[in-house]
Amino acid sequence: QVSKSSLIVNYLWFSSLGLTLVSALCAVLAREWLAKYIPVSPGSRSSDACERLLRVKRAQQWRLESVVTGIPLLIQLALFLFSAGLVLFTWESSVALGVLTLFLTGCGIALYILGTLFPLFSPACPFQTTMS
Repeated sequence: QVSKSSLIVNYLWFSSLGLTLVSALCAVLAREWLAKYIPVSPGSRSSDACERLLRVKRAQQWRLESVVTGIPLLIQLALFLFSAGLVLFTWESSVALGVLTLFLTGCGIALYILGTLFPLFSPACPFQTTMS
């Protein structure tokens, strides 16, 4: 009989793994999309300008920027799920280790929240993220 906490840890970790793999695939695909979107050498002919304008219009129509900027969110969600599973796993093994893991995870989450909120209060802040 498998304990409920073991099942939850496995759900969290495999969800994290799945999101990480999907993020990696999306990043590779996005790199390929952008390689076709951005020309290797900028042309000076009017047909090159028309082609670039057409690519920009298509990218806007298909919301390429939103798709590409959403990839880091998948990775961040995967990190959160993995951390939650790690806290639960270490807590079951040793309460002291669980408390330490929870503290370190909490510090990481606090840094992330601060890094996300700083640009909202100061537009010149260099710590811009997808969420801010």
